Amino acid sequence: MIAVTSFSEKGYDQYGRECLKSFVKHWPCDIVVYYESDLPPDFEHEKIIYRRFWDIPNTSVFYHTIGSVPQARGMIGGEYNYNFDLWKFSRKMFAQFETLANHEGKVFWLDADSITKEAIPESFLENLFEDKCLVYLGREGFYTETGFVGFDTTHRDFTSFFDRYVQVLQKGIILTLERWHDCEAFDWARHETSGNNLSSDWKKGLSLHVLPKSVLGKYLTHNKGNRKLH
Repeated sequence: MIAVTSFSEKGYDQYGRECLKSFVKHWPCDIVVYYESDLPPDFEHEKIIYRRFWDIPNTSVFYHTIGSVPQARGMIGGEYNYNFDLWKFSRKMFAQFETLANHEGKVFWLDADSITKEAIPESFLENLFEDKCLVYLGREGFYTETGFVGFDTTHRDFTSFFDRYVQVLQKGIILTLERWHDCEAFDWARHETSGNNLSSDWKKGLSLHVLPKSVLGKYLTHNKGNRKLH
């Protein structure tokens, strides 16, 4: 079992450091942390495995290619729209790809603007899967909240899911989706893959912030969006 996250140099200062401090205190496993600065972050702990984001194969080529495309940075009609910020939201996909390809067992993605509030039992994390390949916070009729995702790389469904997930970027499929971010990519890839939806009771009109009302709410706070700045 292992977790994974990533952040920019600015993101580490704003929220990543506190995320890691709460993680090492309360999680039962190690965490792979992808950083974008030249040197690793200053917070060190035996549970943290630092890896430089730009050492992931193909990242430099990919971001050089899309870097000059305003739409891929979310600039649509002269205004910023986060739904198309492929430059930002694809980072977590590369971090996931690299970890999933090299770890056998349960892998948990955790957004770096998350705080762990109390100790999470290993048995709790294991049981989230209910013998399925994926654990996620789905929102019927809308895209999944991907601030927390679980993957079982030993599950019989994993190989086909992973192939599809990688192809979303590799083959440019993401540019054909309604939105160009990791949530849409994940939903496209998980089609016909077994998964445990931790927010299966969500309906349109309810708060999009589904984590607090899920079984994860006892353990995690996700300071997504503007909440991370307060």
